[in-house]
Amino acid sequence: MKQPTRSDFIVEVKESSVSVIFKPSNTDHTFHRLADAEDIARYGPLSQSPNVRHGNTGDTGDYSPERSHRWRIRWLSRRSPPRDRP
Repeated sequence: MKQPTRSDFIVEVKESSVSVIFKPSNTDHTFHRLADAEDIARYGPLSQSPNVRHGNTGDTGDYSPERSHRWRIRWLSRRSPPRDRP
């Protein structure tokens, strides 16, 4: 089984969301920015559950789903700029 690497992901930061695309399967995980101050304090600036749009294969192909998920979370924690609090 293949191990995902940094080059397997594309991160797109937008004003209202952050998308992490797993290139081998073209799967897009979009995390939306939270607006409520209490939710941000409790969960952080991004939604806990992403909207997932499957691309080419509908799965992670030859890659471990658990490892590719951990990489997405790792990328988000490094790449997502902090949101201004109200």
